[in-house]
Amino acid sequence: MAWDPTGSRRTSILAGYGVFFDTLRIVGVNGYSTAQPFSLGITTFDPHSLTDPYRDAPTIPGRLLGYGSATPESRRNTAFIPQVRANPVDPNYTTGNLQQWNLSVQRELPQEMVVTAAYVARKGTRLWISQDIKPAVFVPGQSTPGNIEQRRIYQPFSGVANIQPSENSTYHSLQISWKKRLSRGYTLLGPYTWSKFIDAASSDYGMTNPFNWRHNKGLSDFDLRHRFVTSFIYELPFFGKASGSRRTVFGGWQTNGIVTLQTGQPFTIDAGQNRSLSGDGTRADVVGQGTWNNDLPRGQKIRRYLNRDQWAVPALGSHGNSGRNIIPSPGMADVDFSVFKEFRVAEGKRFEFRWEIFNLFNRPNFFGPNSNISSQAFGIITSARDPRIMQGGLKFVY
Repeated sequence: MAWDPTGSRRTSILAGYGVFFDTLRIVGVNGYSTAQPFSLGITTFDPHSLTDPYRDAPTIPGRLLGYGSATPESRRNTAFIPQVRANPVDPNYTTGNLQQWNLSVQRELPQEMVVTAAYVARKGTRLWISQDIKPAVFVPGQSTPGNIEQRRIYQPFSGVANIQPSENSTYHSLQISWKKRLSRGYTLLGPYTWSKFIDAASSDYGMTNPFNWRHNKGLSDFDLRHRFVTSFIYELPFFGKASGSRRTVFGGWQTNGIVTLQTGQPFTIDAGQNRSLSGDGTRADVVGQGTWNNDLPRGQKIRRYLNRDQWAVPALGSHGNSGRNIIPSPGMADVDFSVFKEFRVAEGKRFEFRWEIFNLFNRPNFFGPNSNISSQAFGIITSARDPRIMQGGLKFVY
């Protein structure tokens, strides 16, 4: 829908709605080819030695070596070897859908500028996800990492990664954009987005607590609360009317830039240990306010982005009381800049010089810290995006 409320052709109100259907990607059924009866893989828990991981399970190497013999007769007689890992598709599987809608107001301003403010949203329903429907049940005083298979709900199965249409997601955003057409030697283009993205898992296999679906709902891995990007092209007016060598050397320069400012993506604090003893992941317990130190000076922030005393390894049998993606990574501020210059040597022939600088101010843009509470490096930032990079080029166009 598009509407000109004033008839001046300078203001427009636009709206749209659509429903799009999802499909089950082939990756969702890849597990069939790596499970019995096509192939055999056995997982061991709590090995005493990496050089001898089957010390406490001496029959496993023989099973692996003797499985799937080459002769037709032996294949007919091959039996399933417990524990059997399965990758079923839920019998009630239905095709998921994605609804999208938007409402925007667009206004033409002087100097050939157009500004748009929009509400943009989408809702995913019955999206597919793989859930472990056969976790191990925790038995106080009797559960160990070594007897996970014996404590699973259904025997003689190992993990059962059920492909099911249980995932929902929501996204809401305010989007403001501006566009200045190329005139008077410059152009300007950019958006600002304020958004919130919630889901239960941001990948195909992201469930932490198979006993409590709501425990997994939280900010998406792709949630960016604030993002500002603007780009420009500016043709320098100096010596534009000069002639001869002055125009050749000093005239015709063009500058270009992209400015990016955004908040960090969220992450989860991991226990680093299988404390749930269910065969699935475990988050850390939050015992304080669960704060982060993004406002500290750079050196202190690197060494102590998270406070260890606000987090703890959860009790046995627990999946951790902290939520999913509750801590934001450091944000990013980046400026890319370039300078272009053309040298015309004859009609239809010219040299084009380019000098490009990425991360112009050489600002450290850090990734998230170590989020494993069991690690000695917990809370420490150990990586960052690229530093300043410069490159030049010369191109002959004819």
